[in-house]
Amino acid sequence: MTIMLEVGSTWNIQLSHAPEIHWMGRGVHGLERRVERYVLWAWAIHFYKYEGDLFLDGDRVSIRPGSVGIIPPGVRQEYRYRGRSEHLFVHFTLPEVAPETDVLPIAVMQDMGVDFARISQRVDDAINAAGERPARTSARIWDILWELAERTMRTSERPRGRHAAVEHTCQIIQSRLSEPLKLTGLARSAGVSPAHLTRLFRSELSETVTDYLRKCRLDRAWHLLLHSDLPIKQVACDVGIQDLQLFNKTIRRAFGVAPRALRERGPNYRA
Repeated sequence: MTIMLEVGSTWNIQLSHAPEIHWMGRGVHGLERRVERYVLWAWAIHFYKYEGDLFLDGDRVSIRPGSVGIIPPGVRQEYRYRGRSEHLFVHFTLPEVAPETDVLPIAVMQDMGVDFARISQRVDDAINAAGERPARTSARIWDILWELAERTMRTSERPRGRHAAVEHTCQIIQSRLSEPLKLTGLARSAGVSPAHLTRLFRSELSETVTDYLRKCRLDRAWHLLLHSDLPIKQVACDVGIQDLQLFNKTIRRAFGVAPRALRERGPNYRA
């Protein structure tokens, strides 16, 4: 039986010296095989532009567009794709140093939000310069690793205390957006009544479960329309709105333009 890795799970990484880059580039998967398995001898960091599932030594991690994941060497990786799956990747090793200093946590998977376009562009620039300027490329990736570590530590310092049912429901929604989620099923999964779950969401998030689900779907649709070349019908399915006409109306109502017009404004557009 697999388990979902907890939100906030981390790996410890030694960042006192620059990494040695062995391979980096742009990957496209899911076209021929929907499941792939790897065990790497190096660290791997991925900048995901797709939705899917990742299993690390059997434990499930949800992949969402705009997230960054990091995996140590020797960990069994299994990817389950849902179609065309694009990402940027870097494989690297770290020098062994003693005594250990600057050993910092980096989240197994973290949603970069509005920072994803900026940080993935830096990685894309590093990929382009890798052959001509390896030292500079290493320095850029080192700086990104530091940023991810600092972001992880800031997140861990935020006050916790969400009710377990709210935390569980948020994780389910974020990892299963393409499914027809209903309040009754979410409440049953969280072990509370629909009315109690609604009260908890209003108390802790100042919105209903339905409001939260709608916001997550809109956020995901925004990212997929601006940062991927998935067909609009596929984007609609990936965010759980199977009716294309309803999806068009939903996007127009939220952002003032139809999905195609929103996509044409480019990845740097902000409403």
